[in-house]
Amino acid sequence: QKLLHATLEADATLTALIGGGRIFDALPERSPFPYVVIGPAQWRALGADQDGTSEHLVDLSVFDRSETRSNVLAAAEAIRAALDETTLTLTTHHLVSLRVLRVDVSRNVKRRIYTAAIRLRAVIDFQSE
Repeated sequence: QKLLHATLEADATLTALIGGGRIFDALPERSPFPYVVIGPAQWRALGADQDGTSEHLVDLSVFDRSETRSNVLAAAEAIRAALDETTLTLTTHHLVSLRVLRVDVSRNVKRRIYTAAIRLRAVIDFQSE
């Protein structure tokens, strides 16, 4: 999760869209819109070898108070471009693949907030160094 956070913070396109310092690990109590939240995450072992390869599903959300969905769509596209099929170097283990599985956009009409929910799938090999 730290690597995702650092990668997104370093992305110039995403920073131009949402501003710097607007990527969080939990919903912020007081942050101006727009912002990105990383989490929750799930993982499971792939195959019988519990120490081998695992699948990690991570949800990211983009929130924006706006009259249109264009801002959350642009931020979701920037996240996809930064992470989908990219090669990130883990300090331990080996990232086999990183894919954006889906992007869902919804609107809370009462609060005038658009949300883009992004699902990532990472496959990690724990036996590789």
